[in-house]
Amino acid sequence: MKRKLTYLLLLVSVAILPLSCGKKNNTAITLPTIPVKTLTVSPGAIEVTREFSGGLEGIEQADIYIRLSEAVTALPFKVGDHVQAGQVLITLDRGGASSQYIQAKAMFENAEKNFQKMKYLFDEKAISESAFDEAKAGFQVAKANYDAAKELVDITSPISGTLVELDVKIGDVPLQGVLAARVARTDALRMTFGVPADLVGQFSSGMIGTFRVAGDDNVYGCTVTKVSDAADPQTRTFSVEITIPNPERRLQPGTFAKATFVVQRKDNILAVPASALLSNEGVMSLYVVKSDTAHERTVDVGASNGRDTEIRSGLNSGEEVVVMGQGFLSDGYPVMRSMK
Repeated sequence: MKRKLTYLLLLVSVAILPLSCGKKNNTAITLPTIPVKTLTVSPGAIEVTREFSGGLEGIEQADIYIRLSEAVTALPFKVGDHVQAGQVLITLDRGGASSQYIQAKAMFENAEKNFQKMKYLFDEKAISESAFDEAKAGFQVAKANYDAAKELVDITSPISGTLVELDVKIGDVPLQGVLAARVARTDALRMTFGVPADLVGQFSSGMIGTFRVAGDDNVYGCTVTKVSDAADPQTRTFSVEITIPNPERRLQPGTFAKATFVVQRKDNILAVPASALLSNEGVMSLYVVKSDTAHERTVDVGASNGRDTEIRSGLNSGEEVVVMGQGFLSDGYPVMRSMK
């Protein structure tokens, strides 16, 4: 604004200069011709997008916790390895003070031998059915105790996937309840984020969006798979879950990511670049060029995506709008279309 005022004062000074020479002059002030760039508006569409961020997780993920505080004696896999459901990820000291493994194993082996002997005798009609049933029940209890003790020291993966986190080392004595490892299916990933109440109605299962991760210039596709029915009582937002295909496993769980969705689309409207608009105490205006002259026009604006803004009223299709150079204009200034 200071630049425009200085420019106008200079023009006025030049215009009255002949009057200071003692000779009257009726010459009118000549307005400067301002170079501008223009755009002829026509009906089109505008898309309003919103961006949401979060951390990636495996499409199926299992967190594995320590349930027995004993020393780690073996780690058969490292982070990044593919593991099968049931494979041992962490082995704890089987003979540790709090481990019942050795005792449970011995009792199981004895119960198994006794059961096999009693089964033979029962098949030979040498013992009663009740004696056989008692031996069978003892064997089943011993096996259950052994399996439980074994699960505490031989910690297995409940799912097939990639070992994405391993938080213990050989020799560590982790506390009971500590997260020790995480296994995830990474052929597809998921991300969850919160959506405000005024936008959640725009989301539904099957909705398609785009997806970016930090440090990667690629744009990936993503799909909404779940929209919560109730808002989180603390954040007042609705949880939305998306799925990202990852067949080549280029994306890794734990990565920070951003998803973009079109939350509003308007067709057959007039829109101008947002930079073409001028604001004065909340009143929006722009310049329309007619007969090489700029005319300031007050307009009512609507949806905007940061690049383009909908014009609800004050502008007609086919009119020529100044999109660059408007900061040097005032109503009635002549213009020349020379800006590239």
